[in-house]
Amino acid sequence: MIAALFLTCAIPSAFQGAAVEPVAPQLRVAESALTPEVPVRATLSADPARAQVGEPVVLTLVVNRPGDVTVQPLELESGVLGSWMFLERLGAPRSETADAAGHVVETTSWRAFALEGGDALPPIEITYDAGNGPQKSIAAKGTIAVPSALAEGEDAARPAKGFREPVAWVGGGSRLWIAAFALLGLLAAVLVAWVVRRRRRRAQPAVLPSAAVELDRLANEPRDDSLANRDLLYAVTRIVRSAVDAHVGELRASRTDTEWLGIVAADARVPEGARSAARRLLERAERVKYAGDAPTRFATDEALADARAIVESLEPERRAA
Repeated sequence: MIAALFLTCAIPSAFQGAAVEPVAPQLRVAESALTPEVPVRATLSADPARAQVGEPVVLTLVVNRPGDVTVQPLELESGVLGSWMFLERLGAPRSETADAAGHVVETTSWRAFALEGGDALPPIEITYDAGNGPQKSIAAKGTIAVPSALAEGEDAARPAKGFREPVAWVGGGSRLWIAAFALLGLLAAVLVAWVVRRRRRRAQPAVLPSAAVELDRLANEPRDDSLANRDLLYAVTRIVRSAVDAHVGELRASRTDTEWLGIVAADARVPEGARSAARRLLERAERVKYAGDAPTRFATDEALADARAIVESLEPERRAA
């Protein structure tokens, strides 16, 4: 008894004069059940409970509080918190009464993804007031499995989730290549044939009646007056000049009759008989054009005879060429 009394007197005297240091308030981790010390219970969970790095999941914060305890609204919308990237808040927070005692359950959800592998959810801080000033608490965190981007022994990042592996080519080898080249060659040959045929169609000249056919047609036309005979004489002159130019391969349509006759008279490629007949024909036409002679049917018959002689003299040489 004396020893107990001694201890009772000695213990207070041992702490007399010792300074008592104030203890700074610390964050409390929410308990699984409401207690007087921590009247607010906050829980954070992830859905799904397994994801890859960078794969979005839904984080849900559930806060259970008494009705007379206020909780400050969270200002977290998007951004980085810990090793997590918050993308967006999914709607407005939802509140509902949990029981007859007046407890309130508030639910807030975000879409977020992990920036690195691990099993830690982001630390979300809750600020509440139970009547004795603002207090802070960190929500209890559920579990999630996020594999690391690199497994043990790997030296390169894994392919992004959602992309399939490239398909390896297991083709038919050389036979398939030969068939492909043969098909391309066939298509090229068809294309070349089509282009050549099209060009030939475009370049094919119109088939014109021969000079002899033209002269026969003129001989059968009516020649009842001097005007018709003059037109026939002009047409015969044009046919003869075109036939001679085609025979020598030179175009002299821009020359006058006098110039043209001077060139043809000295051209040995034109038969002598054709040159003489051409001179008679053009001189007759010149008298009609410039002297005002009125050609008769007899004059046009002579012009047709000279023209036929010229054309017939050119045809054998043209066939020999």
